[in-house]
Amino acid sequence: MIPLLLALLGCGGDADALLPKLESPNPTVRQQALTDARDTTGDALRAAVVRTLQDPDPVLRLEALRTLDTWKEVSAVPEIVALLTDPDPKVAVAAAETLGRLGQPEALPALRALLEASPEAPPLHVIWAVGAIGDPSAIEVLVPLRTDPSPWVRFAADQALRALD
Repeated sequence: MIPLLLALLGCGGDADALLPKLESPNPTVRQQALTDARDTTGDALRAAVVRTLQDPDPVLRLEALRTLDTWKEVSAVPEIVALLTDPDPKVAVAAAETLGRLGQPEALPALRALLEASPEAPPLHVIWAVGAIGDPSAIEVLVPLRTDPSPWVRFAADQALRALD
């Protein structure tokens, strides 16, 4: 019902109508298409949104992540993992948060690698994502963080461990 109402109002749209917009040279049109795509589905549309994760524009990468998150698109986990080291910190944080919400254990090795690469300042969003995935194997990574000098890291680790219960 809602997709029909959105279509009548000129918002949202079907997958076939959105595909050309995702290829538009205008980034604003592409951004709106990514937002509208959240209300519809389709294999070609999914593939186009996943391709957008490699767009040079960080705003479009963020919108693509939000769309994949809305769809709970677990098939895109490998492509989302690649964004954990995105040069734009907002994209990297959003990628970790999306992986946490998708809850796929296959993302844990990359998240663990980020924690191990930054022992002096573990990223809080990565700690959260590790806990949100809910895999008991994360305990071995999270427990040592409970003694970190930073109260923020200790708190994040405690919260992530609670999420595993």
